[in-house]
Formats: sequence, structure tokens, C-alpha cells
Amino acid sequence: MKTTQELREKYGRVSIHVCTKDRATEVALLFESLRKQTYGIDMFDIILVDDASGTPLMNLYFVQYLINRLKIEGCSFKCYRNQTSFGVCSARQKAIDIDEFSDNWTLRLDDDVVLQKDYIEKLFRVIEEGYDMA
Repeated sequence: MKTTQELREKYGRVSIHVCTKDRATEVALLFESLRKQTYGIDMFDIILVDDASGTPLMNLYFVQYLINRLKIEGCSFKCYRNQTSFGVCSARQKAIDIDEFSDNWTLRLDDDVVLQKDYIEKLFRVIEEGYDMA
């Protein structure tokens, strides 16, 4: 079985797309679970699409704090805010459109997900064993 470092070298970076509306607490919990991933926060490019939340997520101190921590720990981060809500399908398409890391693996996560600490590493271990993830 490969080490985490060997998996990182083989599979590389992961683009993580998160679309949300008015769920700052849930997004914060998701970000915290991403910080704890055994695969390593420095291997993630997070794209957050705020679909016209009543209070823009980037205006909330605790969200800004978490994003700054992610960046300090080596995570790439982009945030886009719709001025008008177009729904989750449109928000997901926006995440794809602004993802300049198209060579990466892409993982779409709902805003209310809290990942186990080895979730992303396990995904690559499953791929390593030859299972089709499509």
C-alpha cells in the first residue's frame, strides 16, 4: 500500500468546488474538516461560489479567518459571489468556469458536508485499487 506522500505525488492537487447560499456556519465546518485532511491542505484548490447570500460570506469575520488560515497553510482559494441567486446548478457551472486548475482532480462538495479526516486519501486509495470513480 502506498504512503500518503506517494499518493500525493501520483495524483497531485485536488480542486474542491463548494456552492452555498446563507450557510456560513456549515461552510466553516466544511473548511475545518478540509484543514484536517490527511492528504494535506496544501494540495487543495478551493473554489467557493456564494449564490447571493443575504450577508455575503466574505463579509463574515469567522469565514474570513478560516479562509486566511487555509491560505497560510498552503491552500489556494478563490471566491465568487453571484449578485442574484441563480440556483445550485448555475453556481456549480460557475465553479467549473472559474476553475483555472482544470488539470486537477475535481471534487464537488455540498456546503453542509463534514469530511472524515482521511476521506480524500481514501478516495485515491480506491482509485489506486482499480475501481472506477466516474
